[in-house]
Amino acid sequence: MPNVPDTLLLLAFGLAFYTLGASVIEGFVNYRTWHWVGSERFRDYHRAIGPRIVACLVAPFGVGVLLTAALIMWRPPTIPLWPILISLALNSVAIVVTLGWQLPTQLRFDRDGWSDAAIAQLISVEWFRFVPHVLNALLFLWLIGRLLAGQRGLAL
Repeated sequence: MPNVPDTLLLLAFGLAFYTLGASVIEGFVNYRTWHWVGSERFRDYHRAIGPRIVACLVAPFGVGVLLTAALIMWRPPTIPLWPILISLALNSVAIVVTLGWQLPTQLRFDRDGWSDAAIAQLISVEWFRFVPHVLNALLFLWLIGRLLAGQRGLAL
């Protein structure tokens, strides 16, 4: 039966990969197809999809960050502190990009509707959010490997 530190790590691991997948759909599928919605309907569409993005991407990401932060205090014995801090730093990069560039652009869509320049900006900075999510998922994959190796008495 998993203990609290193992459970925290497993949940954070799952949410890291979930967030990566959700951000790929949002940034590399949705953004690149929004022009087909049409400028006359885009503002209504964007206002309707916004709360769904918060529920399906932003909230799980936030929970994942909180679970990762909890690993500072409650982590499995085979997991050192430094990868947890790196994970939090990677998440911080994604948060800064979101708050600094993505959110203002999204709010602009809600206010003004479609803009070729705004979507180009959104797409151009998406890589700065995507790369930290990929690195974080890979880091958690390594952490799970350490957890499993530690449970089998192996060094990793």
